[in-house]
Amino acid sequence: MRIERRLERSIHRALYRYFGDLSQADERLLVLTRLATGLGIVLFLSFGAFYLSQGLVLLGLLKLSVALVLALNLRLLRGKEDLLAVSNRTLLVLLAFFLFLLLNGGYQDTAPVWLAGVILACFALQGMARGIVWTLAFLAAQVAVALAQWGGWMHSPFPLPTLLYLIGAQFSLAFLVVLYEGLRSHGDWLHKRQSWELTRLNRRLSRTLHAQKQTEAELLDTQEKLRHQAHFDHLTHLPNRVLLYDRLHQAVKQARRGKHQLAVLYIDLNEFKRINDSLGHQAGDWVLREAARRLRRTLRDSDTVGRTGGDEFIVLIPRIAHIDDALIVADKILDEFQRPFPLPSGDRPVGISIGISLFPDHGHDEDLLLAAADKAMYAVKRSGNSGRLLYTPDPRFTPQTSSTLQ
Repeated sequence: MRIERRLERSIHRALYRYFGDLSQADERLLVLTRLATGLGIVLFLSFGAFYLSQGLVLLGLLKLSVALVLALNLRLLRGKEDLLAVSNRTLLVLLAFFLFLLLNGGYQDTAPVWLAGVILACFALQGMARGIVWTLAFLAAQVAVALAQWGGWMHSPFPLPTLLYLIGAQFSLAFLVVLYEGLRSHGDWLHKRQSWELTRLNRRLSRTLHAQKQTEAELLDTQEKLRHQAHFDHLTHLPNRVLLYDRLHQAVKQARRGKHQLAVLYIDLNEFKRINDSLGHQAGDWVLREAARRLRRTLRDSDTVGRTGGDEFIVLIPRIAHIDDALIVADKILDEFQRPFPLPSGDRPVGISIGISLFPDHGHDEDLLLAAADKAMYAVKRSGNSGRLLYTPDPRFTPQTSSTLQ
């Protein structure tokens, strides 16, 4: 049973290789079997009638009997459609007929012509594995006939050397069939192995590409983190000195080309040092983060707020129509900081000092604008109260030409 199942799987694989879908392969093979069996019936009927006309009654009746068996076999095939059973019965009839020809000689000793086709019939009807078994069985029968003739127990119309040559020719033909099938199977195996190697390489390439994509994603993430660290304050996540100075530089160029005003607000937390010293750095850090949140909430999306370090912040308003626009923004910030900061020790007010400078009134570059806003902010801080102050040029004050952010 195990051999039968293995053979059945081999047949199905062969059919799938040659025909594609197994259902289509079975249908086509049934059609081919019916046509071949019908052609055999016609041939055996023709030869049977020919032998009877020549007076060879026994040989003619044998041909007609084979035709009858094939006809019955075709009838069974149409009823059950069992290809393996049909091939077994067909081979039994053919082998019996060929064995008779071996002993009888056939018409005008033409048996070798018929005997040569038995090997191909075995492999065609049974496949490679069972075809070898059927071929060996038929060759064994011929060897038995040759031994019987050599021992004088049986008479054959063919001399012993002819029988031996015939057996050798059939064995050579069977060997060639097996060799061809082996080479073809080896080619299929090489093709499958190459396909397997290609599949394995594709999988390895896919894993490599996936790992490369992960590495690239990690690299981009690392670059983004480094860029953020280089341009943003790690505590408040506001733009740091570098990014803030760059945006101010670009805003000054745009204002110069567009001939419009911009405003710079320099902000300092008045009570920060006292809170940081008395309550600790954690409380001080929280105050800085809360101050940044309030500043962001007050400003527009087009405005920029950054932390330059310590408790100092800078607000950039890139476009204003009138000086009052900058003063309104400063007043909104002051109102936002009127609410006390909820600290663990209780609510604490945090006052702020705001210095304001305008382009182009108080400077034509970012360095002069920052210096002017810084001077105005310190003037408010010296008063001891929260407030805002617009820079007023003082002949006694000469702003630093170097950037206060560098």
